[in-house]
Amino acid sequence: MKVEVKLKPKEKVKLKCGLLGSVPNSTTNYTTSFVYSGVSGIEFRIKVTESASNHESKYSNLGVYECNLRIEDLIESPISCIHMDDGQVEVLTSGGSGVLEYSIDNLSFQTSNTLTNLASGFYTIYVKDENLCLAEFQSNSIWEPDHILVTEEYSGDTLTLIATGGTGIYQYQVNGSWSDSMTFVNINSGYTFEVIDRNGCAFSDELSIEEVDQKDQVILYPNPAHLWFKVNTSQFDRIDLSDLNGKVIRTYVQEEFHSIIGIDKGLYLVTIYRDNKKVDTKRLVVSN
Repeated sequence: MKVEVKLKPKEKVKLKCGLLGSVPNSTTNYTTSFVYSGVSGIEFRIKVTESASNHESKYSNLGVYECNLRIEDLIESPISCIHMDDGQVEVLTSGGSGVLEYSIDNLSFQTSNTLTNLASGFYTIYVKDENLCLAEFQSNSIWEPDHILVTEEYSGDTLTLIATGGTGIYQYQVNGSWSDSMTFVNINSGYTFEVIDRNGCAFSDELSIEEVDQKDQVILYPNPAHLWFKVNTSQFDRIDLSDLNGKVIRTYVQEEFHSIIGIDKGLYLVTIYRDNKKVDTKRLVVSN
């Protein structure tokens, strides 16, 4: 059984499509779509509604549609805070017929052209119209910020909070007082602090007066370091050397000299733990 359609205005072009499969006995009417892409690079789609009882010879509602649906652009919005999975893609289209539907998996479609609640990564965006014409487009990566990490530097009664990660433009709060400045003075007892970025993502911690005293005593040397570094206290369980994203690169347990051979030059974080509690985090410059 063949369907033969003459495409106008190109009257010399004929489209022949063979029907695939059999007609289910329990189905009164069904719809089959055929795609043809051979005319000047333009896709055409034939939509056939067939009567099951007369499927060998008769057709009704036979139409030929030019598929001019196109995805022109995608506007990606990044994730606001790490693990929030609230990325978005706005889909800009041209052409098409009737109400358009949008999808990221070509299975579940919606009528809104803004796809929401997206995790980080790349997506193939699909758009279809009422004639089942389908367009697809590869997105750019949905970006996700890193964790906010805060290094605390305590000298005398002055506390300096150094933040990395998140989306930048930080605000700082120590013992309930907010500031755009990262430095706080007259900190002579235990304290709590919080850092937020411009999206409201937060990092917070607290230290007792005993921990403040311990922090004031911890010194790394030499700094910058070339082959190794030391800590001026032996009262620790372990020391973690991390990059600025918080990934632990090396862990030391009770060594006197902490080797950095094989570590790329750059800025790192050294976190000291005692009784399984963080005592301090210091910055270390590796110069090799």
